Amino acid sequence: MSRLLFQALGLALMCAGCATEPPREPVRPEPAYVQENEECAAKGPPDDSVWGMKFDPRPYGWAQLRFDVESGAVTHIEIIDASPRHVVEAPTMALFQKLRFPSGKSARGCVWSHKWG
Repeated sequence: MSRLLFQALGLALMCAGCATEPPREPVRPEPAYVQENEECAAKGPPDDSVWGMKFDPRPYGWAQLRFDVESGAVTHIEIIDASPRHVVEAPTMALFQKLRFPSGKSARGCVWSHKWG
């Protein structure tokens, strides 16, 4: 009987360990958003197709970045600030490398703030 009890207890502890995630790192408050310059504002809105990209594990937090746009394609991406940086830096870079602006215009020094859910 005691062996069965220990096996049941071990199974319960093992399942509980599988169901819990490591604690999330806290997210710092996001600093004030820097307004885009006129050249960047003229590039128009981005294509919405990239916003559905899947990431595993799912990122959380925020990132502020600066980038250039050449003929509608995002280039020279730089993360200005992020929290937690090691969680959002790689997915933010991957997302913005695929981002396109249908207007086809070019711009330099565009600033964007992106929140991850």
